[in-house]
Amino acid sequence: MLIRRADPGDLDLVTSLRLDFIVDVRRLDRPSLDGRFADETALFVQRGHADGTLHSWLAEEDDAVAGLASMVLHTVPPRPEEPRCREGYLINMFVTPPFRRRGVARLLLDRVRADAEAMDLRRLVLHFTAEGKPLYDKAGFVDDANWLQLPL
Repeated sequence: MLIRRADPGDLDLVTSLRLDFIVDVRRLDRPSLDGRFADETALFVQRGHADGTLHSWLAEEDDAVAGLASMVLHTVPPRPEEPRCREGYLINMFVTPPFRRRGVARLLLDRVRADAEAMDLRRLVLHFTAEGKPLYDKAGFVDDANWLQLPL
């Protein structure tokens, strides 16, 4: 299994896998996705990769795409106990159905973590599915009950 950083030639694939992730997690039909949503997703991927705020990794085996992980970088203020000012938000941890239960997500997560540490990020955060939570627990992610959200 090869885990590699996505390059500019992969952005259509990254977009397509992001849409597959949404369809899978939300149990939707791909044709039901609004065209504007797909277009905005493509722009998000293109802009983020171009300006360095989005990084993506692909898992491949024998010329087949096995999975995707992406990370959005955020600039945050320093803290007295932590002067680093960048955090990563892990999104799109997605393994295609034929490759599930084969350790692909773990390989992707290990690579994302290694690259995040090399980028000197302060932390990684994510939203998880029930299916993915055991992987994140084993990797050392911890629940933090201090966060609230206000949808706008």
